[in-house]
Amino acid sequence: MNADRRKRIAELRGQLESIVSQIETLGEEERGAYDGLPEGLQSAPNGEKMEAAATALETAAEQVQEAIDSLNEAAE
Repeated sequence: MNADRRKRIAELRGQLESIVSQIETLGEEERGAYDGLPEGLQSAPNGEKMEAAATALETAAEQVQEAIDSLNEAAE
């Protein structure tokens, strides 16, 4: 791989790292809001949606991190 393509991969990696950070922040906010609910509301439909959203955000952050790992492998 030439230097130009490595540079472009590095730029993409930086963008994805920023996205991971943003997704993690949103997930932490949603998880915190869910955890702050009384138990009765956690098991209510809206509470379950909040928990599912927090889990989905955590999964999304992990998947984007996997993409970053793949970019790292490609640039080696």
